[in-house]
Amino acid sequence: MSMEYVILKNDKNAKYTIHEFNKMTEVGRETFKGRICCPKCHGDAGYRKTSTDGKVACFFAKHVDGCRWSTSNKSDAKEGIEDTNIIEADTSTFGVRWNYRTLKSDEGNSTYGKTGNNGTTNNKNYVNNPAKRTQAKLTMNHILTYAEIDKLNEVEIDISIGGKTKSISEFVFNTDKIDNTFINERAFYWGEMKSYNKSFINLRNTNEVSIFVVSEISQSFDDRYKDKFFKVQKSNLMIVFGKVMEARNGKFLIVLDDVNKIYFREK
Repeated sequence: MSMEYVILKNDKNAKYTIHEFNKMTEVGRETFKGRICCPKCHGDAGYRKTSTDGKVACFFAKHVDGCRWSTSNKSDAKEGIEDTNIIEADTSTFGVRWNYRTLKSDEGNSTYGKTGNNGTTNNKNYVNNPAKRTQAKLTMNHILTYAEIDKLNEVEIDISIGGKTKSISEFVFNTDKIDNTFINERAFYWGEMKSYNKSFINLRNTNEVSIFVVSEISQSFDDRYKDKFFKVQKSNLMIVFGKVMEARNGKFLIVLDDVNKIYFREK
């Protein structure tokens, strides 16, 4: 599994995503050298910028043996589907259009100031057009991870769903927030799965919402996800893209009509 964010060695609550690093200047990124680490095993981490041959920017780390965020983790290699659910600018799997927001200032750059828990302020200059703008892509795991660590507002990407264009943070909701106002709303919903019985995925922390797997994909869903589900059933996080419908009993269903529109992993 790829490392989706890093933390500061001296402040484990200070989290930084790859999108935040992409938008920093070289000078801004330089101030983090030797100060960041893997959130799981705390191994020393660094940033690798977008390469000239098109490889996207990423974090890397000297992971402790067994760290599930190590790219050499054998269980992830066997899984083989960690990064398949990718939403790209030139695909229509989700009916989504991604647009990096245009940031303007007098100098052509944006300056973003963040105050840490220690009261100090780190000012980082964000370039107007990040190098990754021509590769506007996020995996489902990116969105899930950023929702989990409350960093969606830092990902300055606008998306269009059903003719509505908003910040990505306005299209991602925790499943325990779903009520009547969400009926017919197509968006990303995340939470924790509890059980699965062929047609329905029941969720933890809410008895009012389930995921309905339509019959047309039930067999392919089983083939692709059933074994993985039982491996992570006790502790997991899930994100699904779908429309909310009201069930006959007054509860809510998130309709899953494509195996590529759900992603889940160990918590």
